[in-house]
Amino acid sequence: MVNTLEKPAQWQSEFFVAWVGEADHEAALAQPNEWWGPIAETLKAQGHYAQVSLLCGGDVQRTEQYREWLLAQTT
Repeated sequence: MVNTLEKPAQWQSEFFVAWVGEADHEAALAQPNEWWGPIAETLKAQGHYAQVSLLCGGDVQRTEQYREWLLAQTT
């Protein structure tokens, strides 16, 4: 088990977990480069992660569309 108090920067660079909210869905439907939304903005600003986990509730198809959009916007 890794002690997160010893290496918080390492954990930040490896894993990203976020809840896909309404603002994220709206950003995916906005005009290109108008606004990326909280998740995409964070991924673009913070660099690369080994794993990105998106949590959602409700409309799974809508979240899958968001995931596809996010993949096209980030590396």
